[in-house]
Amino acid sequence: MTARTPRPDFGFHLNPLIELHWRDWGEDSVALEACTGRLYQFDPLSAAVMACIEGGSRHEDEVLQLLSSDLGTDTSSDATWIGAVHGIIGRFVELGWLEHGVRRDTA
Repeated sequence: MTARTPRPDFGFHLNPLIELHWRDWGEDSVALEACTGRLYQFDPLSAAVMACIEGGSRHEDEVLQLLSSDLGTDTSSDATWIGAVHGIIGRFVELGWLEHGVRRDTA
């Protein structure tokens, strides 16, 4: 795995060097990256994933649990759902918006 690949044993937190300004219109959300002036458009799930991580350092399974709770449904065994969230986190890591945080205690 490269340093930019999401790793399930580590949590994620916002990169403190990135300043994002979000606007949400329900079906679409945009984020302005202040340092570069780039504007990004996101679907509702991507915006929800970022909202979960903005609340503090999270592991991928915690993000999945928070989203499932918000939806009022159990998505813990839905491979498509898990893959989509993993891909979104990966995209945010590649953009440099998220960094790996503390390693999960596996003992």
